Amino acid sequence: MTVKLEQNVLASQTDLGLPTIQVSGTALRQLPPKYGVIQATIEEKASTQEAAWTNFQATSDRFRDKVGDHGTIKNIMPRESAEEVSRTLRSGMEYTVKAIVEVEFEPSAYGEILKALISSGLAPTTPRFVYDKTPSTSPELYTEATTKAKENARAVALGVDGRLGRLVSINIGPPRIKPVFRKQSEILFSTSVSMNVAREFNFAGLKEDELETFDTEVQITVEFEIIENTQSVEAI
Repeated sequence: MTVKLEQNVLASQTDLGLPTIQVSGTALRQLPPKYGVIQATIEEKASTQEAAWTNFQATSDRFRDKVGDHGTIKNIMPRESAEEVSRTLRSGMEYTVKAIVEVEFEPSAYGEILKALISSGLAPTTPRFVYDKTPSTSPELYTEATTKAKENARAVALGVDGRLGRLVSINIGPPRIKPVFRKQSEILFSTSVSMNVAREFNFAGLKEDELETFDTEVQITVEFEIIENTQSVEAI
C-alpha cells in the first residue's frame, strides 16, 4: 500500500483562543485487474492454398491445446491472400493465411498464456487489463491515511515550535478511483507461479510497456489545536 502526504494546511482558532490547523493524509491501494486480454498473429505461407490452410490449422490447434484451461480463445477469423513471388529457387504464387488471435485470461494465468504463445512460435503483444472501477476500501487503508494525517500535523506543529493539542474535527472524504500508469511487472496480480513465469519472460526481452491501472484513494482531514511549547497545557 502506498501512502503520500497532502500539504494542504489550513489554520484557524478554537473558541478557547488556541490556533488550529487542518491537515490531510492520503492512502492509495492498487486495484487488481479483473481479467486480461492479449493478441497474437498466426500467419502461415505456402506454395498452395491447401498447404497454407493446413499449416494455419495446425498452428491454431497447437496454440489452442497449449492455452488449455488457462484462457479463452475468441473466434479466429482467418483471411487468405496470394501474390506472385520471384525467388532464386522458386517462382510462382505464394498463399498466405493470417488471423489475429485474441485470448482472454485470468490475471494469475498471464505467465501460462505467455508460455503458450512463445512455445507456439507466436510473438506476444502488450496485454490489456480490464478493471472493475469500484473503490475497494479497508479499515487498514483508513487507518494509514489517518496516521499520515496526524504525522503531518505533528510536523507542522513542530515547525512552529509547538505541539498538538485536542483533536477538533476529522473529515473522511469519499473514496475515489485514480488512474496510474505502471510497468507490467508492477501490476498487482494474484500470487501464483504463473506470474513469476510472466515476469521472467518480460525481463528476458519482452517490451515492458506502461499500462493504465487504477488505485483506490482515500483522504482523511484532521484538525488539531496547536499549543505553544511555553504553555503548560498537556497535549493529546
